[in-house]
Amino acid sequence: MDNTINNEEIKTKDKLKNYKKEYLIGIFVLIAFMCLQLCFSSLYDASADSPSFWIIFMVAGIMFHRKDWKEYMLLIFPVLNYFLFKFFYIFIPNYIVIFIVVAVLTIFCAVKENSDKKKIKIALVIVLGIVLFSTNCYLYSNRIIKDGNLEAEIKRSQEIKKPAFISLKQGELDKIDEMRISDVNKVKSLSGIESMDSLKTLYIDDEGFIIDYSPLLKCKSLKRMSIWYGNLNKFGEIDTFKNLEDLVIAFPKKGSLEDMPYFPDVKNLDIQNKKPISLSGLKNFPKVEKFSLSVTGVPSFDGIENLTNLKELILYDKVIENYDKLLSIPTLKKISLYSPLNANDELINAAKAKGIEIEIIK
Repeated sequence: MDNTINNEEIKTKDKLKNYKKEYLIGIFVLIAFMCLQLCFSSLYDASADSPSFWIIFMVAGIMFHRKDWKEYMLLIFPVLNYFLFKFFYIFIPNYIVIFIVVAVLTIFCAVKENSDKKKIKIALVIVLGIVLFSTNCYLYSNRIIKDGNLEAEIKRSQEIKKPAFISLKQGELDKIDEMRISDVNKVKSLSGIESMDSLKTLYIDDEGFIIDYSPLLKCKSLKRMSIWYGNLNKFGEIDTFKNLEDLVIAFPKKGSLEDMPYFPDVKNLDIQNKKPISLSGLKNFPKVEKFSLSVTGVPSFDGIENLTNLKELILYDKVIENYDKLLSIPTLKKISLYSPLNANDELINAAKAKGIEIEIIK
């Protein structure tokens, strides 16, 4: 009988020791995460393009801690945060979700541990949260570039060696005339980019993470822009985009030309896509003089008549079948064909009859 009681006491003590150990691990993880988050602003978005990391972590936690499986269900929140952004474009910074999840798990261990210092341990977790969030609020209020991921992307693209907690100065931003935004730092907002007064060329290759393009309207020096794998429907929230002269739209993930704003000053337009694209949205580009089109399949030229100032057309590897609307543009002077597939006598003769130069590049 005594042996049974002793065994139960030993098991209880071992379990309590485990909770103490897990609490200490939780505190260590929270402090380490705080330090890394403040030094590398995009760290917490490392898994933003896929929820698989959190799903695997949650399943593994449940499998190895079957008795306390409910606490690991908290890891469902980073997964839900991913889908919240993916389908509804509602963005909650991952560092907030991650910190809260780990903090709740750590507090759970403190509550389960039979200790007189339980309240102190819980208070320590709360203090860490206050320190993290207040520090981020302070850094945010003093940053010119409000989006931490965008600032990290600027530092990366311009090779500026600064940790996340040291903000870029206006003098540094004034020197930038060309920039590329990739999907490395998962930029969601372009807020603050208008402070780059000298920015003339912008390449965006973000895999559709950006949800607000409106700050670009304030970039008065911006003349050339390329958008790769973006969500064109996010541009629909803008009515008119002035000053831009050169625009490349390549392989959009969502949306169409009809979703784009009115571009009154674009003269050079380049469209690339893996499937045929409707050209009816070309009415949003009234001053285009040079138009480059590369799509998979036979392109339809319905809508190209909207380019009333078109002087040069460039086509890549496509068979041209219905070109009546193309040749009916009175300002068209030259057609460049980057494939022998396009070089048929009927097109060449019809173009020459209208005084249009045909260039075949093999």
